[in-house]
Amino acid sequence: MKRLTLIALVLIHYSLFTIHHSAAAEQRATEGSASTESQGKHSSAEQRATDGSASSSGRRSEGEAFKRRASSTKPNVILFLVDDMGLMDTSVPFLTDKAGKPKRYPLNDHYRTPNMERLAARGVRFNNFCAMSVCSPTRISIMTGQNAARHRATNWINPERNNAGPGGPPDWNWEGLKKGDVTLAGLLRKNGFRTIHVGKGHFGARDFEGADPANLGFDVNVAGASFGAPGSYYAEKNYGLGTKRARHAVPHLEKYHGSKTFLTEALTIEAKARVSDAVKASKPFFLYFSHYAVHGPFESDPRFAGNYTDSGKPKNAQAFATLIEGMDKSLGDREKKRKVKEMREEIAKTHIPFYLGHFEKMLEDSEYLCGDKVTVADCQVLSTLRWLGGGGLDHIPPTCVEAFPKLCALKKKMEAMPEIAEYLEKTKK
Repeated sequence: MKRLTLIALVLIHYSLFTIHHSAAAEQRATEGSASTESQGKHSSAEQRATDGSASSSGRRSEGEAFKRRASSTKPNVILFLVDDMGLMDTSVPFLTDKAGKPKRYPLNDHYRTPNMERLAARGVRFNNFCAMSVCSPTRISIMTGQNAARHRATNWINPERNNAGPGGPPDWNWEGLKKGDVTLAGLLRKNGFRTIHVGKGHFGARDFEGADPANLGFDVNVAGASFGAPGSYYAEKNYGLGTKRARHAVPHLEKYHGSKTFLTEALTIEAKARVSDAVKASKPFFLYFSHYAVHGPFESDPRFAGNYTDSGKPKNAQAFATLIEGMDKSLGDREKKRKVKEMREEIAKTHIPFYLGHFEKMLEDSEYLCGDKVTVADCQVLSTLRWLGGGGLDHIPPTCVEAFPKLCALKKKMEAMPEIAEYLEKTKK
């Protein structure tokens, strides 16, 4: 058998998503204006000197304020997942030559992921990051910090029926996560974060608590449900509603029905809106942004179809490539939103976005693997970690289970979080 290879991108850095304290900036501007007016009795020459001094002093105090907030405020956390994307399904090379240097292969030149390239250039890629071989166990591990042997969801969860099979484990957790389970979202919500779920859930079977992320610590759930594959990526098909795949119709997106908004784009729009709401409320946020892409059905994203018509590849492979490019555009939209805002205010917040892609081998991958999706020959994952610089490749082997404790351990960057500290202490025992 070929080896299943997963790719994960982990990003921790200061400014991927735009969050800034505009109210605080306005207040400083108002205070500066009031201070200037109070000097109105000075001569014009004195006024200019005073204004220059005040401006210089203001810049110094503003910079000091940025530094203070950077060390004292809670960061914002983004966890961005992509489903079923293969090792070679990116223009970023993850395989290496005998010297351990990244090596390009033909498929790296076929796929278009410029935003992933920019991310990798600014980060450190991990090409031995490990996960489970299917969706639900990996996602539950990320959310709980437990391995599959402990949370017992050892297979993908069929939303309709218990799919343990005749040789399945006798005590496996088909129902999935339950209300009251300790989750990353729940802990962050207890500590003042607005917790936002956008996209694929697949934490539990239909009609059980885990089917709705709102039961698992999220303040907001957009599009999350019990299934892993969407009914359709097309808004013209109402994302599956009213079709033969209606049991997989993506919820909460009715306002896009009948339009030309591809599912990946609709989720991106919704993620932007929910984050903007958190910003306006001056709330730190945790965004769990989990694309249905690039899971089947392999429906072509018309925004990118023209890029692959002359590729010589079959229609489903061309459609798959458009799903890849659409995911990459979503990542790029985050970056564009960031750039148009006030950068100094953004840096002052000291963001800690966390980018984790859950990628699996599909369709066209490479002969270099010895497994496929659902096989358990290997569960190697590739990842990228960004802090303040990078561009290199690291071979240390972290796992998806570590996302939970690593984020919680950022308490030095956050305000004191007693619930998180207590939970981490318990997990050591």
